[in-house]
Amino acid sequence: MKVQRTLLSVSLGLSVFTFPLTAHAWGPEGHRITGLVAYELLTPQARAAVRYYLGSDDLAAAAVWMDQNRPTLGNQFPGSSAWHFDDVPVCPDPSVDTCPNGNCASNKIASFDRVLSDSDATKDDRTLALRLVVHMVGDIHQPLHSADNHDRGGNQISVLLNGRNTNLHAAWDTGLVRASLRGSSEQRYAEGLRTAYRDQIKGWQSGTVQSWIQEAHQLAIQDVYGGLGGFQCPANTAGTQVTLDAAYQEQAGKDIPLQLARGGARIAYVLNQAFAGFTRP
Repeated sequence: MKVQRTLLSVSLGLSVFTFPLTAHAWGPEGHRITGLVAYELLTPQARAAVRYYLGSDDLAAAAVWMDQNRPTLGNQFPGSSAWHFDDVPVCPDPSVDTCPNGNCASNKIASFDRVLSDSDATKDDRTLALRLVVHMVGDIHQPLHSADNHDRGGNQISVLLNGRNTNLHAAWDTGLVRASLRGSSEQRYAEGLRTAYRDQIKGWQSGTVQSWIQEAHQLAIQDVYGGLGGFQCPANTAGTQVTLDAAYQEQAGKDIPLQLARGGARIAYVLNQAFAGFTRP
């Protein structure tokens, strides 16, 4: 389905932004958008559960909680900084452990989804699981959270975006997402995603976490890394600096709304399954 250009296309004459040198996940805008998309796709039971465990309907706020509480989570769960991604090598490398000590998004999504689905778990445990799962499912749809080129998911690739120095990971987390928004409110943008992709959402709500990671991984190979002037194995991008030109930004303007919509649809899919029989205690 053709995406509405008024909301979702990249403006190639953007004002410049200031981007963090090291980024960790979709930025707050991206995560809130996945939460907004997801909320409108929840069943009545799942909405009631969200309201009970979070104390509100604000799934967008829950989607950024994990980033906002990184230090606390790090103290409580050593290794949790790695729960945001699966660094699957873009060039096959059997020596790479993509989930060291079980600390990766795919493993922790499965682990906390079991808590989320356990009606005997405590309210506090299910509340924490809800916040973590919503965030991590969103994260794996950022292509550089499902791919790595011995460059910390693009953090070590210096790029120029509209005349400003940043890195490839930060550009996909934040800069290109803000470009896609084009000044629209997050709520309106999320509504635009649900409208633009309404015929595809049901089809996205299937498969496994691993298949979703593989989907994002292929997008990273094809467009995120591949758009930097051609991708080949062995890897040839680490330690370089590239300008993200108009053509690159135009492709990102197609990929980013697609991945945000998929992330939101699948957050809803996971929560609808976990809370299928929910009744308020």
